[in-house]
Amino acid sequence: MAGDAEVTLVGRNTWFWKPRPEPDYRGMTTFEPLFATDLISKFDSAARKRDRAKIMKLLSRVDLANQGGTTGTILTNPSKYGY
Repeated sequence: MAGDAEVTLVGRNTWFWKPRPEPDYRGMTTFEPLFATDLISKFDSAARKRDRAKIMKLLSRVDLANQGGTTGTILTNPSKYGY
């Protein structure tokens, strides 16, 4: 669980475990959190395949509020977004 928390030795046999805060993607564009979480290649692959369900799943992993609208926009005119 050390990957999910900051663990510090505070005494001879005493450890302090502090959960890491959830990432905050507010204020980022649609693609910035995908880059920040290394999901952009999976997203690009799903967009090229026009895999609506996969695109929406990836967008939900980065807390994008309107996955359906964003997915629809990209798939309506994929060449505009490089797909």
